[in-house]
Amino acid sequence: MVPQHQLQMQSAETPRHWAAQLPYRTIVYIRSNRTTPLFAVAGVEGGPWKAIKALKLASRKYKSSCFYCGNDSKLGALTIDHIDPRTRDGKDDLSNLVLACRPCNLLKADKPIETFRPELGREWLSTLLRQVQERLNRLA
Repeated sequence: MVPQHQLQMQSAETPRHWAAQLPYRTIVYIRSNRTTPLFAVAGVEGGPWKAIKALKLASRKYKSSCFYCGNDSKLGALTIDHIDPRTRDGKDDLSNLVLACRPCNLLKADKPIETFRPELGREWLSTLLRQVQERLNRLA
């Protein structure tokens, strides 16, 4: 991920797609178990797993950093954060989950990303909007 001092410059450009970064790109959709998507992680035996478990396994196997501040996982264990908090009906969907260092996760608490880090909120929402638009365009 991008170091904190580069986040301002990055957000002025095309939004980065967090799912194109390691460890997200090692997570592969396998199937759904009724309404729950299940994933495999490249290079990790077992599975398939729900999104949170797959992201945890992928972050242990591959280089990871905090979505909010860019700190490397070597500086401490990363946690899973819901961009849209569970207390505000945030789901366990892979697109709603990011890796966060403990200090950032504690600071964000149950705030929406737009309140906690507006520039990252704009980036995240722009990326989701682009994904939805691409899917709509395929239907046309």
